[in-house]
Amino acid sequence: VLLWAGTALFAKWIPLPAFQITALRSVVAAGALLLVLRWQGGDLAPGGRRDFGLLIAGGLAMAAHWVTYFEAIQVSTVAIGILSLHTYPVMTALAEPLLFKERLRPLDVALALLVLVGVAVLVPDFSLASNITRGVLIGVVSAACFAGRNLLTRGVVTRHSGTKVTFYQLAASAVALLPVALIWGEPLAPRSLGQLALLGLLFTALPHTLYTRSLQ
Repeated sequence: VLLWAGTALFAKWIPLPAFQITALRSVVAAGALLLVLRWQGGDLAPGGRRDFGLLIAGGLAMAAHWVTYFEAIQVSTVAIGILSLHTYPVMTALAEPLLFKERLRPLDVALALLVLVGVAVLVPDFSLASNITRGVLIGVVSAACFAGRNLLTRGVVTRHSGTKVTFYQLAASAVALLPVALIWGEPLAPRSLGQLALLGLLFTALPHTLYTRSLQ
């Protein structure tokens, strides 16, 4: 989470559309993790068809999460993007009992209501003309996508390493968004290349691998 906080700054630093930043960071991060997996000598096979489907679906949810997260920050502010995104733990806590037939804890419901109040406080007025309101709404969508990614990941982390799961998800994100970035993206400045490399390695490959391992 400490590294993720730094990720948000790149949405302001890199003068590119959110989908292009996401595509390029995915390429850099997936490439880095592929080298790590090769170095470790582990099995790269995704397992059966079900596991492969879960890995790809998780990658697409991750891509949607990143695009909307950076869009929320670019529309509003870094703080609004981060605060809106971090509604995802509550979404996950409420969705898990429904999807995995677990007991819904009253504390989770209470925290969900508390978080909703907190997000509502951020909104100055409920008008889409407000950049803050739009940022909060897009940020909450991003949180829902990230919660979806985490729930999909839960189905595969018991059978595959965190590094492998993250690699497949990043690769799926890259494959989905790179064609869009090549067609509708903007020219890259030399400075942006260095920032994208830093974003992809230190602020994407590393924290997402750590997070996936924590889910294990």
